[in-house]
Amino acid sequence: MAQPVLRAVSPDVFDLAEIRLDKRQRTATFPAVVNMTNGPLEYLLVTSYGKKHESLLRTEVLPYNLHLAMLLLGVGSRTNTVSTPPPAQIKNPSAEAIPGSKIAIEVSWEAEGRTVRRSAEDLLYNQQAKATLSQGAWVYNGSEIWDGSFLAERDGSIVSLVTDLTALMNNSGLGHDDDHIWTANPGGLPAPKTPVVVTLRLAAATAAN
Repeated sequence: MAQPVLRAVSPDVFDLAEIRLDKRQRTATFPAVVNMTNGPLEYLLVTSYGKKHESLLRTEVLPYNLHLAMLLLGVGSRTNTVSTPPPAQIKNPSAEAIPGSKIAIEVSWEAEGRTVRRSAEDLLYNQQAKATLSQGAWVYNGSEIWDGSFLAERDGSIVSLVTDLTALMNNSGLGHDDDHIWTANPGGLPAPKTPVVVTLRLAAATAAN
């Protein structure tokens, strides 16, 4: 795989493929679109070749490039090489902590001449709890490598609502073990195909590691 070029834009700000890194703000920002607003969800974000039938957003940004960007921001290497492929579902996921670094995810878009900004949690609805996803739920776990393949890149899985160790990021909050309860938050999103911007922000403790 060809390595993307890192280009300086200004002090502490860099472009890497379609991703903008701000080392001072500890953010990675990139384009996406609203993929679907009706039906069950298992993912917040996948690539255009990922599991689009169950993802709120989709992007053309490659998981490999995004992982490289996050490493440059100091997330720490969380990627593990495994001898067997990860199972489709882990056993007893409620009792198994998802390893990773805490991150915040924001989604923004233009509407009527202004920029609308929402936390990713506010865009997702838990039908069982009758509430949006709890704040501070996201962890960056970094996917896995199996048989020489970076699984997030292979599957196009970036941010998962239901535990998926091949994804770069996961929901660690309530409901991460249930693939039947998640939908888009009614009225919380623009129409499908609307361009959005996704911003990942590292927690202060992560940046210090």
